[in-house]
Amino acid sequence: MKRFFILTLVLVTSIVFVGCDQSDPISVTVPDLDETGPSITADEVHTEFLTELYANQDFAKMNKSAQSHDATRAANDILARYGEAPMTEKQVADAIEEGRRMAKMDPEALIASILDADDLVWWHRFADEATAQNCRQIYTAHCRSYGAPVAGSTLDTMIGVAMSSGEFWGEYRKNDMPRYHNPYVPQQGEKGWRGFFRFVVAVAVDGGAGAASAAGGPIVSGVVGGLASTGADHIIFGGD
Repeated sequence: MKRFFILTLVLVTSIVFVGCDQSDPISVTVPDLDETGPSITADEVHTEFLTELYANQDFAKMNKSAQSHDATRAANDILARYGEAPMTEKQVADAIEEGRRMAKMDPEALIASILDADDLVWWHRFADEATAQNCRQIYTAHCRSYGAPVAGSTLDTMIGVAMSSGEFWGEYRKNDMPRYHNPYVPQQGEKGWRGFFRFVVAVAVDGGAGAASAAGGPIVSGVVGGLASTGADHIIFGGD
C-alpha cells in the first residue's frame, strides 16, 4: 500500500483502535442525519478543530515545533471531548507532515488513490461543479439527482470533510494568495485555489486524509483530516 495508507492505518490504530447506484436517479432521498446518521459528523469535527486551532493566530506562520505542540493540544482537546483516546505529539507531527507532502501531489491522483471507480464518478461529477461558496447546495442537488453517498462510507466522509475544508479556507484565506503553486493545478482563473473542488489542493488533502481514516469513526476522521489540513495550509500559505 502507498505510504499514505500506512500512516493513516498507524494513526487510526493508535487512537483506538459504495458508490451510488445511478441507474434510477431521483429515486433516492437525502438521508436525515438527525435520524439515521451519527450525532456528530467528520466535517463538523474538522471545522471545530480548525476553528479552535486558528482562533488566536495564523497557524501556518508558526515554526514546525510550535505547530506540533499546539496541534497536539487542540487535537487531544477534541478527542477527549468526544471520548476518544489521545494522540502523541509524534503522531500529530507525522499527520501534519503527511498533509505537507500531499499538498504537493496531483489532487486528482490523490483522490483516485482513495476512492473506488464508482465513488470516483460521484466525486468528479460533484467536484466539477462545487465551489467553496456553493458546495452545500450542489451536494444536496446531486444527492437528489444521483443518490446520496452511503452514510459513514469513504465517499461520504471525503465529501463532508472536503466541504468543511472549502468553507473554512474560503473564509479564512479569502484575502490571501498562495505562496506555493502546486504544478498540477491551473494557476489562474476560476479553477484556482478557491475554484472548483477538483482543483482545490486543500480540499483534496483534507477530504482524502479524512476519508482514509473513515474506519476510525467521524471523530478520528475529522481530527486526522484537520491535521493534514494544517500541513497543507503550511505549505500553501506558510511559504516553506
